Amino acid sequence: MPLGKFKYGHRNYIFNLAFWKKLKQEKKLELSYQQARQVIEKSQEIIADVIVDEQDGFKLPFGLGYIVVTKFIANKLAKDWKKSKELGTNVYFTNLNTLGFSIRVVWYGFLYKPNRTYFFREIYMFKTSEYLSKRVSKAFANGKKYVEWDQADFVSKGRLEKFYQDKIKNIKDNGSN
Repeated sequence: MPLGKFKYGHRNYIFNLAFWKKLKQEKKLELSYQQARQVIEKSQEIIADVIVDEQDGFKLPFGLGYIVVTKFIANKLAKDWKKSKELGTNVYFTNLNTLGFSIRVVWYGFLYKPNRTYFFREIYMFKTSEYLSKRVSKAFANGKKYVEWDQADFVSKGRLEKFYQDKIKNIKDNGSN
């Protein structure tokens, strides 16, 4: 049985009035609910802009990985619902201007083993916001080039980051003595 909705309930948006009240009480939060919502929304917009503009997306804290835009060739053509309704027949996007490629926003973690899930995948979920989705689509339609990423790329990237962090730590430790 998948964990998702059955074990953790509604996970689409954790910042609600009850959560704010709890934060206000426990952490002595001095922001009003409206101010706190504005901070969250502005943060989401800034992160979305980084995801759209940067080739390797947005690096999540605590080793949770990256959120990036990746291109792919779809197995089935996407239906153009607006034109299909107007013409009364099925009309599909061919993506000829992008050589058949489509895009999507994906969360890639550093840790990966086939057929295994990790605790953060069971606790957290990633769902593209409307703001991010529209920004990515508009950038792609206007000619923004994206890379065709896969999980192995980010596992390698995570290994390299750890390797260089260890090297820098060793240099600092040896240099200070």
